[in-house]
Amino acid sequence: MWADTLQTLEQQHFLHLLVWGAASVLIGTAAVLGLRLARTKAPLASHFAAQCVLWGAPVLLWAAFNYRSVPLRDYEAAASLARTLWLLIALEAGAIVLGTTFAFFGWAFGRRIGSVGTGIGVVLQAGALLFLDLTLVRAIHL
Repeated sequence: MWADTLQTLEQQHFLHLLVWGAASVLIGTAAVLGLRLARTKAPLASHFAAQCVLWGAPVLLWAAFNYRSVPLRDYEAAASLARTLWLLIALEAGAIVLGTTFAFFGWAFGRRIGSVGTGIGVVLQAGALLFLDLTLVRAIHL
């Protein structure tokens, strides 16, 4: 793989993260504000929206910070990027398991619908990041 091709792929990855982070923050903020303005108690929706904002904001900031400064990478740097992505993928898979467990136990022990909303939010956010990271790591041909 050529260095400029990898640089373009990495910039596209940051652009996808930027869009995902912005959409998560926008949707989460709109949902929280909508629930507050309507003075509605909806624990599932409010906890889900909070997860959207809490995961989306760091992704948005990180992608915005790194989008313009993607370096040209040699073979070693590309291999390091691939290893870092595989580590992130493992952490995101673990977050999916954690979110599923949180939702399951929140429902099974006490019918806590807020815990279910939190778990669903974690699963959705981690799943989207896992998909985006898998897309980039599969495009890196070493």
